[in-house]
Amino acid sequence: MRMKGSRTTADGINTRYAAHPDRAPSEMFRSNDEGWQRTITILKDSGAIGEQKPVSAYRTTHSCLPHERATMTDITMTEIKRTGRIDGVPPPTGPWKWTVAWNGLLFVSGVRGIELSTGRPADGDQRRIALIFEHLDRILQHAGSSLGSVLSSTVYVTDMARLRPMVNDAYVTAFGENLPTRTIVEVSGLNQDDSVEIEVVAVTRNPPPAGSGISHNRG
Repeated sequence: MRMKGSRTTADGINTRYAAHPDRAPSEMFRSNDEGWQRTITILKDSGAIGEQKPVSAYRTTHSCLPHERATMTDITMTEIKRTGRIDGVPPPTGPWKWTVAWNGLLFVSGVRGIELSTGRPADGDQRRIALIFEHLDRILQHAGSSLGSVLSSTVYVTDMARLRPMVNDAYVTAFGENLPTRTIVEVSGLNQDDSVEIEVVAVTRNPPPAGSGISHNRG
């Protein structure tokens, strides 16, 4: 990548470095670093900026100064809570959790109309869609949320023309006036030859307090 203001001649000599034959590239970068420091000092002395704040959750691996580096201990996070098995809801059928809660937000995996007694999709699309919202209601309640607290949703169907009207009716029944945002997508197939799957993001009524610990899966 060519540096701004530089030009490479036919014999491969970069004119930026050629203008300073006594200075290696590493020395020039150090000089730039010192220039940053002087600029920050001048701005602080003039009152244009305040003291540099500690690295927060909104800072990445590099701070605003080139020579600084952030570490994981610099990043403040609230508790992350994962929930797998929930009474009255079929267990996850793969390596995933039903919910992940963080900072007052609840992310719910795709829910399908699975019969608890058989572990298979229910007979008929109407029954499957009804079961989806029964399962979803239990999942949300277990995590301290509700259908009225759902912010956004994504619906996957295998036949848009046939299933979209059923989903629309179910949304009106389940959410009432508290309709979330929605994206509905037709897909070629779902697990277990199912026909409808819905995932949501909601808010929790009682988010866990910050600093109460972090529950991460590390496997």
